[in-house]
Amino acid sequence: MLTKAGEKAFDTPHNLHYIRGKDPNDDRLVVLDNAGFHLFSENGDYKRTLLPGQGSRFRGLGSVFLQGEVHLVSIDISGPGSNVVTFPMMDERKTLARKYVQLVFQINMLLQDSLSRIPIGPTKGMADGQTKCRFLSVRAKDSRCFVTALIAKAVYEVDLIKGASRTVDLHDESEHERTFHPDQRKNIRKPVTIEPTGILALNEGMLIVANRAGNSVEVNTYVNNFQLRD
Repeated sequence: MLTKAGEKAFDTPHNLHYIRGKDPNDDRLVVLDNAGFHLFSENGDYKRTLLPGQGSRFRGLGSVFLQGEVHLVSIDISGPGSNVVTFPMMDERKTLARKYVQLVFQINMLLQDSLSRIPIGPTKGMADGQTKCRFLSVRAKDSRCFVTALIAKAVYEVDLIKGASRTVDLHDESEHERTFHPDQRKNIRKPVTIEPTGILALNEGMLIVANRAGNSVEVNTYVNNFQLRD
């Protein structure tokens, strides 16, 4: 059983994420629970905890390569309004000077100084109970993050580079693919009613969404002309 710093149990685990490094020794398993973001080696050895004591504010977990290093990605649901946050994971195996920087980094993390925040525009002013943003998936090729909102019945796209956000325009394409010429699909696709409970964004351009409303898994072709909503 995975444990951290001699403790036997986690404090309400929320999400898991595995990060594969260039070297197997750089692989990391990240566990998000109410006590923070806990990092483990590929062998399950506990390394350290980021944002200790603040994990209850966050849901969803992913990673992205920004500014030359790996950043963790999560959703701050403390509101009002939800925010996608990114922060560097940092490599504890660097030099002593780097370790000193890491100590300063940990202090800054406690003060929220090192968190990069991107507001999810459509959730502005809304309490977490009105949206329930719980899961995310990062598309590595263009650093875009896709976030599910169970109660709001929506999927949001967040550009981690430009800081923009919008609501994804999801449509049911399955029947049209069997019936119509591909050039006609864009004019007749039907909007999908969703209660998203999971999401996967593929570099090839597909969004795969677990949909509680239809007891289904929706597969949508990703397009860039998403409909913007206030």
